[in-house]
Amino acid sequence: MGIGMLVFAAALTLLSLHVLSKLSCEFKSDDITFYSISEKVIPRVKWLIDAALLLDLVGSAICYVQTMGSLLATPIMPLIADSGLSRSSLIMIVQASLTVALFPLCMLRDISNTKIANIIGMVCLVYVAIMAFVYADLPDSIPTRLLQPVSIMKAIQGFPIFIFAFACQSNILSVASEMKGVTVKKMFVVSSTAISTGVLMFLPVMILPFLSFPDRSDPSHVFLALLPRTLPVQIGYVCAAVSVAISYVLVVHPLRRSIYSLIWGGNFPTGRREIMFRFIIVSAVVPASLGVAMLAGESLGPTLEFTGLLGGNTVGFVMPAFIYLKHFGWKSSKTSFAVLAMFIFCCALYPLCLTSSILDLVK
Repeated sequence: MGIGMLVFAAALTLLSLHVLSKLSCEFKSDDITFYSISEKVIPRVKWLIDAALLLDLVGSAICYVQTMGSLLATPIMPLIADSGLSRSSLIMIVQASLTVALFPLCMLRDISNTKIANIIGMVCLVYVAIMAFVYADLPDSIPTRLLQPVSIMKAIQGFPIFIFAFACQSNILSVASEMKGVTVKKMFVVSSTAISTGVLMFLPVMILPFLSFPDRSDPSHVFLALLPRTLPVQIGYVCAAVSVAISYVLVVHPLRRSIYSLIWGGNFPTGRREIMFRFIIVSAVVPASLGVAMLAGESLGPTLEFTGLLGGNTVGFVMPAFIYLKHFGWKSSKTSFAVLAMFIFCCALYPLCLTSSILDLVK
C-alpha cells in the first residue's frame, strides 16, 4: 500500500473523529449514540448508521477471534507436536478458551471499566512493535518499490483494510458519554493521541519486516512468521494474541450499544432490566462470532474487505460527514471543505473497490 496511503488513512480517520467529536458536543447527553444523533439530524434513516455499525462490529469481532486463535496457536503447536492434534483443531480450542475468558470483560457496563485490560493490551502491542526494530535487517539501499503501492487499483482495493485497521470511531461516542466536561478540544486531544500512537506502533510492524525480507512477499498475514522461532518471538505471538483479544472486548461494547439503539432507540433499559438484556446480548454475540470464526478458518482477506467497505466506511466516514454537512450546513471554511472531500472520496470507494474486487475474481 505504501507509507503515503497509511498516513492518508490516519489523517482521514482523524478528520472523521473530529467530526464525531463536534457532533457529540453539539448533542451531548449522558448516553449519546449514533442513533440519537441521527434521530435529530436525519430521522428518516436513523437506523442506517447503527445497522452499518453493527455490520462493521460483527465483522471486526469475527476477525479478532480468527486472529487471536491463529496467533496463540502458533507458539503452542510445537509444544504439543506429538499429540496428533491438528493446527485447525488447536486454533478452535484456543478461540473457544479465549472467548470464554473474555466473556466477563464483555459484560462490564462501561468501556471505561476496561482500562486495566486496555493498558495490558497497549503494553503487548508495544512489545510487538519493538520486535520489528530488534529483528530489522535493512539492506544498504532500501527498495522504494516496497514502500509504494503496486498500482492505483490495488491501493484503492486495499483501502477498506486500512479503514478496518483505523476504525476506532465506534468507541468515540462512548468516550464522549463517559468523559467529564466533554469539549471538542478534549476530544481532539484523545483522538489525535490515539491515532498518532496507532501510526507509531503499526508503522514499524508494517514496513520494517518487508524491508528486511524483500524476497518473502507474502509468507503470512502475521509479520512474526518472518522472524526466527526464538523465545522472544514466541512471546511476541502471545503478546499479539493478548492485544487482539483486548480489541475484541472493545468491539463488543459498542456492538451492544448498537443493538440497544436498534431495539429501543434512545430509551435504553436501566437497572436489572439492562443487566438482563446485557447478559442475553453478550451471550448471543460471543458464541455467534466464535462459530463464524471457526467456520471461516484463517482466511481474513474477504472478511476484512467486506467489513471495511460496507461497515467501517459507512459508519466511520460517509454517514458522519453527511450528518455534519446536513446539520452545520455548508460554510466556506477549511473544515467544511475537508469534510465534503472526505464524503465524496469515501462514497467513490464503494464502486471502485467492488469493481477492483470483481476484476480480480475474473482474472
